[in-house]
Amino acid sequence: MADILLVADLPWVADSVRAALAGAGHDLSVTDDPAGAAALTLAEGVEVVLVDLQIGSMGGMAVARAIRAAVAAAGATPPAVALLLDREADAFLAGRAAVDGWIRKPFGGFALRHLVERLAAGRPADAGPTRVGAPASSTDTMSGHRGVAQFG
Repeated sequence: MADILLVADLPWVADSVRAALAGAGHDLSVTDDPAGAAALTLAEGVEVVLVDLQIGSMGGMAVARAIRAAVAAAGATPPAVALLLDREADAFLAGRAAVDGWIRKPFGGFALRHLVERLAAGRPADAGPTRVGAPASSTDTMSGHRGVAQFG
């Protein structure tokens, strides 16, 4: 079970994540305020943050970077951050944003639960930039699902 924060301003995205994670035992909080996401991440002490790439005026990359900066400044334990992408080409942006993982919309419930569980399980602190998984255009060899990758 993981404490998860979803940063998304479109109701269908929030509904899709809620439906995908229903019954999996996770605690899900949702905010549609990209500017307040970093403060909320610190206040709630979440383990995983899912950020819609196309959110509001900031965009998902900026939200992910703001979360990382706020957590580092506070000396808090960093959560895993993953982007919800719109198209296969956005995988490049996910890599540039230095997020821990990503999944392409629309996603299946199993694929999202699998990504969240992998992210919540953590990774060694000394892990290098090794990428686990495969690009969105092919099948992830670890999970057998398209559009799922984890970095870390």
